Amino acid sequence: MPYQQLAAPGRGLFAIQLAAITDLSLELSKAGDEEELLRLAAELGHERLGFDRLELKLFPDWRANNRRCPLRYYEEAECRDAAGAFLGRADRAVALLWDGERALGELGADNLPSGRPLDGGSLELLVLYARTVGHLVSRAREAEELKREATTDSLTGVMNRRVSLLFLDKQLGLASRSRSPLSVAYVDLDGLKAVNDRHGHAEGDAYIAAVSELLASSVRGSDLVGRLGGDEFLVVFPDCEPGPASAVMARIAQAAAARSAAEGKSYAYSLSWGLASLGELPSQAGGPDAASLLELADRRMYADKLARKAARN
Repeated sequence: MPYQQLAAPGRGLFAIQLAAITDLSLELSKAGDEEELLRLAAELGHERLGFDRLELKLFPDWRANNRRCPLRYYEEAECRDAAGAFLGRADRAVALLWDGERALGELGADNLPSGRPLDGGSLELLVLYARTVGHLVSRAREAEELKREATTDSLTGVMNRRVSLLFLDKQLGLASRSRSPLSVAYVDLDGLKAVNDRHGHAEGDAYIAAVSELLASSVRGSDLVGRLGGDEFLVVFPDCEPGPASAVMARIAQAAAARSAAEGKSYAYSLSWGLASLGELPSQAGGPDAASLLELADRRMYADKLARKAARN
């Protein structure tokens, strides 16, 4: 119920506001991500705090918005819907979503449908609620950043070694139980050491990042590209036979060479790769072994690298 209805004899307005905000903060903290948090903040703010309309807006450049007025009040302001259509005029207040250090966005409120005024208690509540939502948004972003750092490779943005191997192990189990195909590619960049020696490690990192981007953009959403370390990558193709997976890898190799030529590089983006599939593994009591599948793909990658080296010589 709206906080105004919680009033009891001898109970102060601030205590009522604090109780309402505390309850809302607990509920909002259960949101799974930032998008759900913002949706719930608008819905619950309307239901519990008594505002007819609430609008949450995040700043795209929130790092630059460090100094703003905590509350702005407009008399007979234009009120519009989400599509920008004019609805009428009413008093409107806008509070800052502030996390204690940065302004992350704004929380706007009006009572256009009912015509009720925004009194002092309502404005205080709006500011308190905006601060609460701002802290929760900041916490959600920090949690997302920690998750990203724990799961992705910092240079390339693809999955890191730990997550890649966990994904492979899970997909192997699923494919084995459902008797569906699965293929993996072990990828190694050619000539990275020479690029580092001749052009510096920054250029070598650019080489790694460019090929990583090609790998990630050339596979399906259900596939995974992970960096195993250095210049080695893993591509997992769930529900995919070796033939189609091999065709994808061949196209990526061609695209890599074309990209380095288009960028005017003095060396070629070149990758060696080896493919292995679940159907090649022997049956065993404990189920398919990810290490055996990777070892087979790695051997084939090394054979491909030797063949390329011999062709160049």
